[in-house]
Amino acid sequence: MNSSGAYSVQCSAGWQYLNCEATDQASSYTWLINPSEPCRSETYGARMLVISGAGALQPPGYLGAPQSTLNVTVLGVSGTRATYLVTVSNPLPPPKGTVQVLYTFTTGGRKYYLEYDRYPGDADQTALFDAMVTGGLRFSACTPGTQPLPGLCVGRPATVQEEAAMIAVGRPAIEAAFGLQDWSTCSGKAACFRVGDPSRAMVGTNAGTFYGQEGQGPGGRVRQPMPGIRLLGVLVHRSSGLALL
Repeated sequence: MNSSGAYSVQCSAGWQYLNCEATDQASSYTWLINPSEPCRSETYGARMLVISGAGALQPPGYLGAPQSTLNVTVLGVSGTRATYLVTVSNPLPPPKGTVQVLYTFTTGGRKYYLEYDRYPGDADQTALFDAMVTGGLRFSACTPGTQPLPGLCVGRPATVQEEAAMIAVGRPAIEAAFGLQDWSTCSGKAACFRVGDPSRAMVGTNAGTFYGQEGQGPGGRVRQPMPGIRLLGVLVHRSSGLALL
């Protein structure tokens, strides 16, 4: 899990990683397959790495001659899987003959690169790398303390527009379903609902989540959670509408 990079990766069995959390001004790295170098701003020598950053982030290192490109989708996020072959000898790694696989995704205002370099003479780990990307990558770095719903740590942080759209649908629906007043008009001992601050809004393949709180409080005032407050989950499904948990 890399919090500053806004991603998590389920590493293949037997692989080791070095999580370089925010060691570069523009990016966050996760180096895998027994990295021999400490965390630093350059990625030379890494056999596999994950890097993400906001805005127009460039690929993490030298890429050889393009060989092929395929469209891929992971957790509803479209991207590409490109292969390269290093055909020249350069002063710095990767050496000539290296076969490179690079996945590229853009979501939530961030660019994500996942690269595997198979040096000449290395065992071929391409299938494990592909499985790790397609089955173990998450475009978020949620932890048990920040999950919108118990046991949920998938998807990616919602954009501002997605968060607003989910709350616009979910807030009145959950208030109607549970017989709650809106926090902005709450008074006396009435049971009221407010969207969490932060909302922890997340978007998955076909659904989005955010969390809210139930309690009693004066109208318009946002207070710290009081004893007995419970979390109410809202699941907004893109195609079939709203479901309440």
